[in-house]
Amino acid sequence: MPLEDISIDGRDMSLRERKLCWQALVGEHLADVELDASPDIPAGEAFAGTLRIRSFERGTLADIASGGQVLTRTADRIRRAKSDAVLFNIILSGHCRLEQDGRQAVPTAGSLFLYESARPYHIETSPDFRTIVVMIDRGRLERSLGNLRFYTGRAMCSVDTVARIAGSFWQTLSSQLDGVPDAAANTLIEAGIDVVIPALRSMAGDRAEGSEACELTVMRATAFIASAFHRESLTVDDIAAAAGVSTRRLQECFKEKGLTPMEQLRKHRLKHAHDRLNDGHCQNLSVLSIMSQSGFSDPAHFSRAFRKEYGISPSAARSASQRRPAVRVA
Repeated sequence: MPLEDISIDGRDMSLRERKLCWQALVGEHLADVELDASPDIPAGEAFAGTLRIRSFERGTLADIASGGQVLTRTADRIRRAKSDAVLFNIILSGHCRLEQDGRQAVPTAGSLFLYESARPYHIETSPDFRTIVVMIDRGRLERSLGNLRFYTGRAMCSVDTVARIAGSFWQTLSSQLDGVPDAAANTLIEAGIDVVIPALRSMAGDRAEGSEACELTVMRATAFIASAFHRESLTVDDIAAAAGVSTRRLQECFKEKGLTPMEQLRKHRLKHAHDRLNDGHCQNLSVLSIMSQSGFSDPAHFSRAFRKEYGISPSAARSASQRRPAVRVA
């Protein structure tokens, strides 16, 4: 797990050199942004500070101490980016002002907040600002949380028990990760991400009201279904637990969408089976094998459900796909 300790001293470099250095480091390891100094910080202190950067299997962990900065992720920089990620911060000291997706938050020491590099954001930090930043692939959180727009531009303060636990975990991990073998370090970081997920769920759930809260619940449940549909024993209680609500509340929220949680699960399973049966790369898999991989255990029930959904039996769907001419690539 590569580790970089970087210190930028205002006495050894000009203001322009320090700014370019910070902008390059942030762009290389986290997200490419426009960087400026806060107008109320002395020029000799601007863009001075330290970065401890650790690359891990699926992202980057950074401990950054440098306040009085203004970071702006513009549409132009987003267009030039080769990939997008999600970043979450645990503030160790100071505070900042965060804007994204039409929302604004002012997280302080101990707070947890999240933002996405795929959309514009604006962050202004106080002179005494220090934070832990974790950058990961957005899919890692979307599979558990659904649409991340519900979580951006918001902050969870340290008085919340879940946020305090998540913050303590990351502070300890960041300060004691040196010398830990790569395999163990990656496992600990993955565990830390899992710790953050319930904190973010709690944050969004507390702020959401009415139909927005229900939509958030359905998104969580749907994301879980997409990751666990292959489990034949999956129940509505399992889905509710994963979404962080009671079974009754889950059913109420899905009712607003005109279906039940188990109907959503059945639709996802059938679509998976349908796609596999029509995929030329899966011709070596039997219909029964695809049925099992899609979360069904009873061939008769699977055949009836498939025919009701698509107007054709699974075997007929497989035969029809085999009769299609192969697509030639020039």
